[in-house]
Amino acid sequence: MNKKRLSTMMGGSKKPTASIGVTTTGAETVTFSALTVATGLTLTVLWGDGSSDTYTGAGARTHNYAGAGTWKITFVQPKNITVFNCSDAKVTLNSKDVKLMVNVTDFRITGLKAGRFDSTDVSAWRPTDFRLYSMPAGYAGTFNSTDVSAWRPTDFRLYSMPAGYAGTFNSTDVSAWRPTEFRLYAMLAGYEGTFNSADVSAWRPTVFLLYSMPAGYAGTFNSTDVSAWTPTTFSLHSMPAGYAGTFNSTDVSAWRPTVFFLYSMPAGYAGTFNSTDVSAWRPTDFRLYSMPAGYAGTFNSTDVSAWRPTDFRLYSMPAGYAGTFNSTDVSAWRPTDFRLYSMPAGYAGTFNSTDVSAWRPTSFHLFSMPVATYTITITASGFAGWVSTTNFQMQNNSLSQAQVDQILADFWAGFATRTATGGTLNIGTNNAAPGGIYQPANPPTTGLEFHYELLNDSQNINPTKKWATVTVAS
Repeated sequence: MNKKRLSTMMGGSKKPTASIGVTTTGAETVTFSALTVATGLTLTVLWGDGSSDTYTGAGARTHNYAGAGTWKITFVQPKNITVFNCSDAKVTLNSKDVKLMVNVTDFRITGLKAGRFDSTDVSAWRPTDFRLYSMPAGYAGTFNSTDVSAWRPTDFRLYSMPAGYAGTFNSTDVSAWRPTEFRLYAMLAGYEGTFNSADVSAWRPTVFLLYSMPAGYAGTFNSTDVSAWTPTTFSLHSMPAGYAGTFNSTDVSAWRPTVFFLYSMPAGYAGTFNSTDVSAWRPTDFRLYSMPAGYAGTFNSTDVSAWRPTDFRLYSMPAGYAGTFNSTDVSAWRPTDFRLYSMPAGYAGTFNSTDVSAWRPTSFHLFSMPVATYTITITASGFAGWVSTTNFQMQNNSLSQAQVDQILADFWAGFATRTATGGTLNIGTNNAAPGGIYQPANPPTTGLEFHYELLNDSQNINPTKKWATVTVAS
């Protein structure tokens, strides 16, 4: 559109504008999932192909392009925009071209085609909801917390940005924020900063995610600093070497999270996590694993028998981590993902397949348990109803031939009604080999015949639901 045409559409005088780019490869539609205009005002959008629309109020906005091309979309009077949400992979957005959207309170961009976003361009904004994440390779820019220290977002999300995206995020800069939802994670090499829990002790987030930050990202996160928080979702994990702190379950006993992740913290991260402290919790997703040497505590299934998690993961805890986990205590659970494995010497308990016969997990991991103190009992039909399972791992438990045969027999008993497709069944490595001969059979009666039929279904009982892999000792 030429300058004369643009001036005419603006009423004869030049008005402030913002712009983005769109690239189409044919007849395609560009979509803004939300584009809201302030009450009583209007917004004119010039689509770059000679057409325009004028909007009021809120709603999704779309425009159809007749063919392939590169188009410049111009927003006339961008200060009238209060909500701007876009996740269209045809869009190129540069922060310098939208910085005049100074009254935007809700700004969410993700999965665009290209562009550059620098926090210096938007330091005058005051969004209550800001989300910049999952941008494509090559998306450029720098996001520094010093530029946004005067913001007061209730929801802030900056994560999964591509290699080369740079900046520094320090908790000292945002100590005056009071977000209800905060997400900073999966930033790649070169992103810098320090995040200390002491700086955010006055926050009261319901959702807090800080994890998978790159080497060199620093700080200290102590549970004492956040004991007054009441998050429903808390995720602190996979922080780089040198990240420090202490996380004790006593400090968070008053929390009531539905999602709690604390795992894969670096050497030196300390603390004690005891199940007695969290017995009043009712998480649906609980993950505590791969904590470093010296991390201490006791986890007993009796303390969490009233929980009803759909996802439970407790594994690879360091030497000295103690407790007892008995399947009788969790027989009323109905997890879709259960993982208890690689627990240290001395961790105790009894697992009887009868206790979990009513479970229907998709993924089940119980392996490499300490043989001297952990007892596994396999009874007939314990796993026969597990027709939705796609990942079953019970290797390295010193199971007898009779136990291995029974597991295979149970899964064969449910095979005709199996709903899962493919998947892995692993009862190899340091378990006894199944009995019989590996051969087709109708019906199978030995361990190796069950093994054969689960993989091959020679009788076409349920031909689309065969297991992809069945691993047994030889």
